[in-house]
Amino acid sequence: MQYQIGSNDCGLFAIASACALCNGFNPAEMKFEQSIMRQHLLKAFQDKELTPFPHKKLHQQAISIIEKRSEYTASAESRTVVGK
Repeated sequence: MQYQIGSNDCGLFAIASACALCNGFNPAEMKFEQSIMRQHLLKAFQDKELTPFPHKKLHQQAISIIEKRSEYTASAESRTVVGK
């Protein structure tokens, strides 16, 4: 999954990912255009129609790198540090 820039758009990414799934897309293969996500969501509310968020499709090589990074992060987080 894509990492967001900053800490204010997690809700937008959750909605964008859910919208992608509902439209048959795999959000892990998408790079959302964060700079225009708010405008897209506002327009969707005004039009009463939720359409897929603006995105670029990731190449398979980029997807593999992201998956490996996620596996490494999950592995590192699951390790237990034993104290004295």
